[in-house]
Amino acid sequence: MLDATKNNDVDAIESLIFSKRELYLMLSKFVDKVPYEDNIFRGIKFYKLPVQKNEIYLSTKDYIFRYDPDWFWNFPEGPFFEFLRKILPLSMRNSAFYTKYLKWKNKIFKEKNERRERLIQDWEVPWNNAEELIKFALENISLGKNPWLVVPIKIVSNSTIYPLKKVDLYFNLGCYCYVERPIDKEQYYYTKIMDEKCFELNGLKMLYSSTFISKKEFDNIYNGKEYDKLKKKYDPLGKLPTLFEKAVNFK
Repeated sequence: MLDATKNNDVDAIESLIFSKRELYLMLSKFVDKVPYEDNIFRGIKFYKLPVQKNEIYLSTKDYIFRYDPDWFWNFPEGPFFEFLRKILPLSMRNSAFYTKYLKWKNKIFKEKNERRERLIQDWEVPWNNAEELIKFALENISLGKNPWLVVPIKIVSNSTIYPLKKVDLYFNLGCYCYVERPIDKEQYYYTKIMDEKCFELNGLKMLYSSTFISKKEFDNIYNGKEYDKLKKKYDPLGKLPTLFEKAVNFK
């Protein structure tokens, strides 16, 4: 993967890691014509394609949203759901619809599994810490038949409140499924141990999902001092919640 980041003929890079012994590196390139297009809505789920094929052809739009039709790998398995994949309109084949459906289903049927943890996260560490992060993830968390998703990241400009370094290459590790946590562990156990490992390796995590750190830790990791300056400049009366309140201390 590192070699691929230096190849100018490659437009996009990602890897699906199912286990220590099964992983797939995917190198993508935009072209004007293709011999055919793989159907990721009615055919094989995208994340299963590299297991079965050496070459995959998608339109640019399908590539950008390649994991969305099956909610990454959360669309249920089985003959009935395979049938649904064939007949559901495209308006019902996206993450926004699945999220609404899941909320409705849980509300109506009051389904609850105390050990089921929503591990939908992205962590990124400097490239020289990549091996330690993925080893920790594979040794401590089982995703069953689901893969981890890896992409290399190099930013084009510095950011104040998401302080990745412009000159560095980062290893982004994503997980987008539910896992069963051990009986003797607290809620969000896997999220917390992955966060701790990520921060230990001088990394960051994206703040779209559950985060459990103190205000002091948050400010230290996400450049709180500079953020406070911007907050006072653009919201001097404090009308809006802070980033910490929105990302961590929300109700």
